[in-house]
Formats: sequence, C-alpha cells, structure tokens
Amino acid sequence: MSWLLVGEVRRVIRRPEGSTPKFQVQLLAEDQLRNGEVRESIFTLSTDRQELFEKLIGERISVEASPYPRKDGSLGISMPENPAVHRLADPA
Repeated sequence: MSWLLVGEVRRVIRRPEGSTPKFQVQLLAEDQLRNGEVRESIFTLSTDRQELFEKLIGERISVEASPYPRKDGSLGISMPENPAVHRLADPA
C-alpha cells in the first residue's frame, strides 16, 4: 500500500558515516486524524538522492510513500529508491 505524501521540504540531513541510506529528508505535512481533524506532522524519509530534495527546501512537493512496521511497534514511512518528486503550486 502506498500513497502520495504532500508537504513542505524542511531540511536534508546527512546521516552518520556508514549509514545506509546516507541522508534523511524532513517534510512538514498535514496528517488527517481518525476523527477528521488535521494536524501538521514532520515526516522523516531516508534517501541516497539528496540532490532531488536540497533544491526544493521550502517548496511544497508530493512523493510516493509507503508505511512499514518498525521493530518497536511504531509505524515507519519509506519511499522508493528513485522517487518521483513533484513540485506543487502553493495553495491559494
């Protein structure tokens, strides 16, 4: 199962030496709750394609993302190795 994650690129972070993937991208996105309310959440996605995101800091984008269960029981979010990243127009 995958969906389009829509949000503003906030930062690109270099992970510690020897980590794979080498970078993380943080997106500030709207997260719809079960009760219908919406909150803003930071989503952190791992990538080796930092060049796709560094030029989009401060821009709204969409990228395909998929949930996965972590060992601690929480929910992680991943994106494809070569994600299709689309710049979006600012909402009016």
